[in-house]
Amino acid sequence: MRIAFVIGSSKGLGAAVVKKLLEEEYEVIGFSRTEAQEEIQKHPSFTHVSFDASHVANRQILFSNALASITVSIVTEMLFIYNAALIDPVGKLGTLEKGNVTFSHLFEVNVVAPLELSNLFIQFVQPLTLSKRMLFVTSGVALKPISGWSGYSSSKAGLNMLVQSIAQEQMDESLPVLVAGFNPGIMDTTMQESIRHYTEDQFPSVARFKHFHKSGKLRPATTVACSLIHCLQNPTFPNGQIVHVNDNL
Repeated sequence: MRIAFVIGSSKGLGAAVVKKLLEEEYEVIGFSRTEAQEEIQKHPSFTHVSFDASHVANRQILFSNALASITVSIVTEMLFIYNAALIDPVGKLGTLEKGNVTFSHLFEVNVVAPLELSNLFIQFVQPLTLSKRMLFVTSGVALKPISGWSGYSSSKAGLNMLVQSIAQEQMDESLPVLVAGFNPGIMDTTMQESIRHYTEDQFPSVARFKHFHKSGKLRPATTVACSLIHCLQNPTFPNGQIVHVNDNL
């Protein structure tokens, strides 16, 4: 049996990844605030966990319960895919209204939750003699700042460092957990749709992102999902690296 934990599984890239994994006969446990599309929700190999990555009080409990439900003696592979993310608040620092500044919420989802769930996953799988791989969906803005996205860019840079830190810590383990970051590039998702609705004052590059959409430069989430899964299944897994969607197409 092959099992995949997908955090942020109900929409966009997450939903496309879940569909592809189910096609390849994985047992998938999807964590998201909303239910998946009907065809996924009704699939016999899919289990949905109602989960909000920003909820500090119960996210570790919910994830631990999902891990405890696994009969490890029949499992040959375990995947951990962290896809949940927030982009708001958007706007130049110094211009955001006090009541709209929710950077703590953003960092809970984009950085703190991945740290906590990584700790739980690694603790669970460390002694197991099976294939165990982790992948975090990151972004090119982790390396290149964009005006108005200071919170999002900073959080994704933190996620990149988490990938590198896990790889470093696992070097001396006899049964290491492998890990990589995955930059999906620009793709056609609800996040991209919301980006196009920002004002130029909030996000000076909004015209450029509107052009991506109008000119057909946004990749379908299904294409990106195939690249992501190819990365996870690659015999020469890019451990400790941040890879781009183009590397596995």
